[in-house]
Amino acid sequence: MEHFQFPEGYWFEDTPISFMLYGAGYSSKIIPDVVYGYRLNPDGITAKSGESKRSVESYYITELCLREFPQFGVKYDKRAYEYFLRQCQMNWSRTRKRPKEIREAIFVLECGLREKYFKDQHSKVNIDIELALRKKQFHKFEVLARTRR
Repeated sequence: MEHFQFPEGYWFEDTPISFMLYGAGYSSKIIPDVVYGYRLNPDGITAKSGESKRSVESYYITELCLREFPQFGVKYDKRAYEYFLRQCQMNWSRTRKRPKEIREAIFVLECGLREKYFKDQHSKVNIDIELALRKKQFHKFEVLARTRR
């Protein structure tokens, strides 16, 4: 991660660090000690993103991460694929209040990313999300994403 930089000017700029670390094989554990506190900010990006046109940046960050995997030695393997499928759901969550045309356009782009980077991968955890992307079933994807929030 020596040359890692958070992308400037984007919302959700913390996504790449978790995407890269998880994809590179790092794992996380839950411990009883409080060593990091995450504060909910009612005026923060996370709370207000759904109302903003900038919520689509969640997709752009996803695309950027996938494009930069080789630079950081991250493989397009099952682990990265499962994270990608979860990220697609996160992208939907962040853009769920945007017009349907925008959500559908992001879905089509995500179908393209799946095809480009993970064509031969198969999920064991997010099978239904994978099938919706593979078969380009936007309405099914929306129902699934909505029920998994």
